[in-house]
Amino acid sequence: MKLTLLVVGKLKEPWQRDAFTDYAKRLIPYVRLSVIDIADRDVDRLGVQRALADEAAELLRRMPADAHVVALTLDGRSYDSPGLAAHIEDLKTRGTSHLCFVIGGPAGLDPQVVAASHEQLSLGSMTWPHTLVRVMLAEQLYRACRISAGHPYHR
Repeated sequence: MKLTLLVVGKLKEPWQRDAFTDYAKRLIPYVRLSVIDIADRDVDRLGVQRALADEAAELLRRMPADAHVVALTLDGRSYDSPGLAAHIEDLKTRGTSHLCFVIGGPAGLDPQVVAASHEQLSLGSMTWPHTLVRVMLAEQLYRACRISAGHPYHR
C-alpha cells in the first residue's frame, strides 16, 4: 500500500524531525510512504480565511488523484488503534491501494479540503500542534501496520 502525507508546514524542531523520521523508517517494510509539504501561510498577515484558502488551493492541487483522501479534523471519526488497523484493512480489501492523509496548519483546514476528502479522521478531541500531529499519525499508522501483521507492538 502507498501512504501519502499531505501536510501544511514543515517540522522545524530537531526532535520533531527525529521522531517522524524514526516512524517513517519503521513503516518501510509495510508501506511506501511519501510526504508532501506545503508552506503554511502567514495568518497574521493574510488573515485566517485568506491563509486557509491559499493553503487549500495548493492542497487540492497536490492531492493524488488515485488516493482515498482522509482529512484530519477535530470532527472526524475517532478510532482506537485496533479499529484504525481494521479500517485500513477494510479499505485495502475494497481495493484501496493509496491512502492520502491531509494535515492542516496552525489554522486547520479550509472547508474545501474537507469536502474534497473521502472521510475525516480525528486523533481525539484535544487540540494538538500540527507538527506533533504528523508524528502522532505516523506512529498510529505504524501501530496499525504492526497490528495487521499480527505483531504485539500495539500492547
